[in-house]
Amino acid sequence: MCCAGAQAQSVQQIEQEIQAHLNHIQFWKFEYSPEDTVFKMQVNPEDSLLKANIELENYLLNIGRKQPASLRAKITLPENSDMKIVSSDDGVIRVYSWDTHIAEHPFGTIIQFESGAGVKTIAIMDLKTLLPKGKIYQRIFTVAANSGRKYYLMVSSKPTSENNVEKEIEVQTIIGDKLQTADVLAGSSSKKYEYNYSSNYDFRKMREEYDLRYEKGKLYIPQVRDYKMTGRYDVYNFDGEKFVLDAGAK
Repeated sequence: MCCAGAQAQSVQQIEQEIQAHLNHIQFWKFEYSPEDTVFKMQVNPEDSLLKANIELENYLLNIGRKQPASLRAKITLPENSDMKIVSSDDGVIRVYSWDTHIAEHPFGTIIQFESGAGVKTIAIMDLKTLLPKGKIYQRIFTVAANSGRKYYLMVSSKPTSENNVEKEIEVQTIIGDKLQTADVLAGSSSKKYEYNYSSNYDFRKMREEYDLRYEKGKLYIPQVRDYKMTGRYDVYNFDGEKFVLDAGAK
């Protein structure tokens, strides 16, 4: 079940390696049995699950650092994969996030980005301490400022209870060789809201009824009351350098 190191690999090999690591995680969470006679020594499944996640994290970090071209490679995983890969439309940032299957739903997150010092790859959550709590990144919107700087609106979500989900949009920018938050969203770098997921899901269309979106210089963030969507949005207009709340928008 162990996977090879990050030597020069084709896109297909990278896809296969990632999926093999995810299968390894699945095994320790759902398939391992104490009655399994394959192992000749005592096995702690929790420790093995953590180790499997660290191996996946190390693999992604190594691929990102040793194969910078992987940043723009078209990596495709099965639709039911435990990992989601999202990229900015300019190919400058890519995020790998996956369900670690460790208690309380922490998600592993690796961000790969093109900096002034070349392609860099960083881990967001420390898997040894499980902090900060991870989240699944769903999409990245790219916004070009008049100054020439680019802002990346990174949308993520994480479960907060059996029924509720917290969705967040965080603004990031690249300065030199670092990925940094940018306080351009009405004076903040992020906005978040919590809601009941099932009450907002259209099962006929197989998608959320109200969702955060960015269109033609306008950022729409759903309004929530008592964990339910109101059907209205807070609208933020991008003025060329920052997002400003449109108090008159409906």
